[in-house]
Amino acid sequence: MLSRMWTAESEKAVTAALIDEYAAAAATAEGPEKAEMETLILIFALAQTRNWTYSFALTLALHLP
Repeated sequence: MLSRMWTAESEKAVTAALIDEYAAAAATAEGPEKAEMETLILIFALAQTRNWTYSFALTLALHLP
């Protein structure tokens, strides 16, 4: 049980770091690249609010057109 809690907290930290990283990249991106970065930010933010796992959010992001 404790290891699952630790994993969940670690995934939250990774997701928060990814959101920050993509937000920084989106600030300088243009065109379709900017739209893709902003979509990824939304997916990872949604993952945090819905308690999705990091792997599920990443899988969802990788299947974007």
